[in-house]
Amino acid sequence: MTKFATLVSESQFALWIRGNAALDTFELLDLAPGSLDAVAAREYFVGVVGFSSGFVPRVALSKPLDDRSTKILARAITALVEAAITRIAQSIKTC
Repeated sequence: MTKFATLVSESQFALWIRGNAALDTFELLDLAPGSLDAVAAREYFVGVVGFSSGFVPRVALSKPLDDRSTKILARAITALVEAAITRIAQSIKTC
């Protein structure tokens, strides 16, 4: 089992990271069940981010990122988590 498959199997949900580290551009995209192998073969595959209980993100990368790219990717993950928390809070208010 690859590090990507391990991370996905140990996560409550996972996203794949598409990007170009040279351009500091990253996207976090849904990872459909059973699609990891096809996604990992894509040209701009950077890695996988998985979220376990407590919404703690873990990341497996295809190759190390420099400090600048790491910070940009971390900001993208943080923005995703913040958006999810906002949606949850709004749902609670409407209950």
